[in-house]
Amino acid sequence: MFVLFLIYSPFAYMDPLSCNFTYMFIKLFRDSLNEYTYAADLAGLLWELNSFKYGITVSTYIIIIKCNVYYLNKFECLFE
Repeated sequence: MFVLFLIYSPFAYMDPLSCNFTYMFIKLFRDSLNEYTYAADLAGLLWELNSFKYGITVSTYIIIIKCNVYYLNKFECLFE
């Protein structure tokens, strides 16, 4: 199952500074999730965090049974 979340923000690419902040946020968030997602990567669960013109995309290819636990833990880190 492929799941795609789009997080829209008018400030993501408003100016060059906002663009750089968005890029740095994505890099830092990816780095902070490395320890948590290592086991998922070994199990073959794929995920991506990218920026686009209107905000951030979070996409995963995941087994349906594990979706609830995986997404709850992932997004708790994002909103802490």
